[in-house]
Amino acid sequence: MSLVLAAGLAACSARAERPARERAPAAVDPADVAADQLQQLVALDDGERCAAEGEALVARYPESGRLRARWIACVSRVGRHLEAAGLAAQMMSQRPGDPWAEWARVAVWLGESTPARAEALARSQALVDALDGHPAALRLRAATLVAWDRADELAQLVAAHPRVPAWARVHLRLRRARDGDATQVPLALADAHAVAPDDPEFVTLTVIAGRALEQLFLPVEALAWADAGLARAPDSLRLRTLRWRLLQQVPEAGKQAVLEDISLALARGGERPALLLAAAEAYRGLGEVARAEALERRIADEHADSPAAEALLARASEALGPGPAQQAADAAFLGRPRHHDPRLREAAALRQFTAALADPAATAAQVVAAIEATRPLLHGPALEFFTAGAQALVERESELGLAEALVREGLAALPGDVAVAQAIGHDFPDMYEWREGRLYDLLARVHLAAGRVVEAQAALREATARGSVSDDHAIALAEVARRRGDAAAADEQLVACSDAYDGDAFDDACRRALVAVWTREHGDLRGLDAHVAKLLVRTREQRRQQVFRKIAVAPRTAPEFRFTRFDGEVVSSESTRGKFVVLHFWFTACEPCVAELPRWQQFVDAHAGQRDLVILSVHVLETREVVEAWMAEHRYRFAVAMGNDWWQSAKVRSFPSTWFIDRQGRIAYETGGMPDLPLEFAWRVAGMRAADHG
Repeated sequence: MSLVLAAGLAACSARAERPARERAPAAVDPADVAADQLQQLVALDDGERCAAEGEALVARYPESGRLRARWIACVSRVGRHLEAAGLAAQMMSQRPGDPWAEWARVAVWLGESTPARAEALARSQALVDALDGHPAALRLRAATLVAWDRADELAQLVAAHPRVPAWARVHLRLRRARDGDATQVPLALADAHAVAPDDPEFVTLTVIAGRALEQLFLPVEALAWADAGLARAPDSLRLRTLRWRLLQQVPEAGKQAVLEDISLALARGGERPALLLAAAEAYRGLGEVARAEALERRIADEHADSPAAEALLARASEALGPGPAQQAADAAFLGRPRHHDPRLREAAALRQFTAALADPAATAAQVVAAIEATRPLLHGPALEFFTAGAQALVERESELGLAEALVREGLAALPGDVAVAQAIGHDFPDMYEWREGRLYDLLARVHLAAGRVVEAQAALREATARGSVSDDHAIALAEVARRRGDAAAADEQLVACSDAYDGDAFDDACRRALVAVWTREHGDLRGLDAHVAKLLVRTREQRRQQVFRKIAVAPRTAPEFRFTRFDGEVVSSESTRGKFVVLHFWFTACEPCVAELPRWQQFVDAHAGQRDLVILSVHVLETREVVEAWMAEHRYRFAVAMGNDWWQSAKVRSFPSTWFIDRQGRIAYETGGMPDLPLEFAWRVAGMRAADHG
């Protein structure tokens, strides 16, 4: 070794051996220590203790925004949402600009299955920057994205911030596994196994892993994770209820194992109302009604002011169905001295509101009183509130200024409603356009009641542009024509609407409107049937020609498809080549879809046996077992297949929706729901055949 190098190493060694400069230890903020204590309780899924201890800690350290925000989140976590929301609002006003106040506001509604505020997604992202990547901000952002199933944004968060909790990465991999990438399961489990049981995030990890594995139909593996989490946090209600579900899916366990586990849980923490409610729900699911009722009585007697008792009362009221008994139950519920869940309060208030407006004897003053009483109890902009209130006032031809204001509030609220739906992955633009069209129809009725024909006509143009085909739309169009002196056009509009609805007797709103006008002008109904018959010939031919003209000039090629009908027959792009195909998309929770099914069945029956035509109804969103049971219950006979995820890749964006595919595999017509479905759809089949023959 050279002398120079040796000297250099000696010098380095000498410097390394010098005593380091004493650094003063960083001051420990006791409020931050207290906030960490609350976070540890949250990590152990012990919200009750966090809420109770947090209140005392906040009183001791009132200036700590982080501590107060954590406590507010725990108050919400145990179901005291309204109280937590009030505390967050108070913190926002007392500490303007404090990012921890904003953190609390976002955390309050994290447990909702549907976001209370769509902008919370943006707020949680902004908090990551405002709090400089603080673990609490990263955790809240990740939890928000997991709760609302925003996989792409979660992937971006994980890539950008290495300190994101491990459970976020595990959720992301298992979410991709649910999308069909089976290779992600072992990778997710490897990430999960790398987290030690004493890690603060371990319990949350086991909840994430257990729930995701359950969705992947791996109950044994899911149960192992639930048990691992319970070993660390035996009082975790999320893990305990998950375990009860999983035990029923494991062959060697079953009902008796669930009953035994419920008993053990109650023996350990039976004073917790949330646990009592969860156990009662589990008992009911197992058919143990007497045991469930005993626990529900305990909740009512011993914990009358709890969120659990409130949930039971709301559920009982909803189960009664419309009528005096439900109205009395809702009145008692709304009269409670304290409410916890604004969604339950809103639901009861809207039922009371609907009942008040349904009374034909209710005066305009009583309608206004119902509007004013209900508005403060709404959790968010409720479209049914705006439309029902405005409609009731229009029917009474009173308070039209208020009616117009309600409609415009509904129009203003609709984009937010769309944003909320998009935040949870629902994006059906045609459906929202349809709702907007209905609001413009209602606005036209308000203007007509006020004698403002020009404004009514403008509102109807907006409704028409959004595809409105409702009775209200047609009746308003007819009224505008009549007030402009064109009685023939008005009658034709009503006849076309009546014919395009249902029933041989035309017993619908358009028919009733025509009868009222005819009676007013002629004194009785003599001559009406002949008048209608003459107009029918003209209106039907006009509609038929309109359908023929609307065939796609440059039809797009339909995506490749392969469906297996419930009877086992395969319907695919290949098997239907050279034939005309009608694909009808729907789901049982879609009210417009269900409303048109009797007419869809008529169309199917009328075209049965036509060799050049294949007709198939494609159901989306639910499971085959659910749909088969629903079909049997409602006695429908048409052929059904499950759309699974195909409908998303095929970009079916509205429901109900129907594709008419020509012999070349191109979409000649794409239509939503329509009243006179059998006739309108028959014309579209005829339109494809006519175009095929050139």
